[in-house]
Parts: sequence; C-alpha cells; structure tokens
Amino acid sequence: MPNSPTKTRTPRASKTTRIGKFSEIHRSAKIGASCEIGSHVQIDKDVTIKNHVKIGSGTKILSQTTIADGVAIGPDVTSQN
Repeated sequence: MPNSPTKTRTPRASKTTRIGKFSEIHRSAKIGASCEIGSHVQIDKDVTIKNHVKIGSGTKILSQTTIADGVAIGPDVTSQN
C-alpha cells in the first residue's frame, strides 16, 4: 500500500474490519470480523482481537493481549498484560 497513512504491516484482519488512519498494527496481530479500530492506534505483536470489537483513537494494545468478542475500549487507553 504505497502512500498509505495506515501502517498495517499485513495483519490478519477481516474484510469487514475498519482501521483508522495512522494506526500501526504488527503483522502478527489477529483481528476478527466487524471491528472498528480508531486512528493513531498501536497494536503490538501477538495480539488477538476477537469479533465486533471497538477500539478508540490513541489506544495502545501491548503484546500478548487477547480482547474478547464485543468489547469496547475508549480512546487513549493503554492495555497491560
């Protein structure tokens, strides 16, 4: 994706998932169906995000984290495992 402001390093994400601009998603992350990921979100390695998850802008999901189905995470949150 040349000239794309979203740095998705080929994550495994469903086609029904929307990823905001300027988000960085590690290539080992797994993202389920019908998720909404805001802008400026950072998702580290070995993260699993299940289906129908909403992640607010500016959120950081640290490595080896699993987020269950239907979870909503507000803006500017940092996860901790």
